Amino acid sequence: MNAVPGDHAGREDDPYLRQRLLAAGQIGAAEAGEWAVAALRIAEMRPGAEDGFGDAPGRVALLHLDGSQVRLPEVGAPVTHNGEVVGTMGTSARHHELGPIGLAKLHLDLPTDIALQVDGVDAVEAS
Repeated sequence: MNAVPGDHAGREDDPYLRQRLLAAGQIGAAEAGEWAVAALRIAEMRPGAEDGFGDAPGRVALLHLDGSQVRLPEVGAPVTHNGEVVGTMGTSARHHELGPIGLAKLHLDLPTDIALQVDGVDAVEAS
C-alpha cells in the first residue's frame, strides 16, 4: 500500500483516510488507489438509460448502499425486492462523498422508490 503524506503516516488502516485525502486534493488518484477511481467513475455514470446487454431489457441504476455494512456486494449478485429478483448488481465502490454506491441492471418496470437488497446489503435507487 502506498504511504500517506505527513501527519497521516501510521493511519493506513483507516478505510476512509485515502478518500478524505483524495477529496481534499492532498493526494492524486494514483496514490488513493484504483478503488477511488472506480468510485468516481460510478458516481459520474448517467443511469436511467435502457441497455441492450444481457438476455432481457433493463435499465442501469445508481444504487446507494447501506453504509453500516463493512463489505460491498459482489458483481453479479441478484438485486431483490421482497425476495423477488429484480435485477443484477454490477460494479460497487466507496465514494468519498456519496458513501457506498453501485451500478445495477434493473427491470424496466421497477419503481424507483422501493427498498432493495443486494447480497445481504440494503440499497435504494438514487433519485
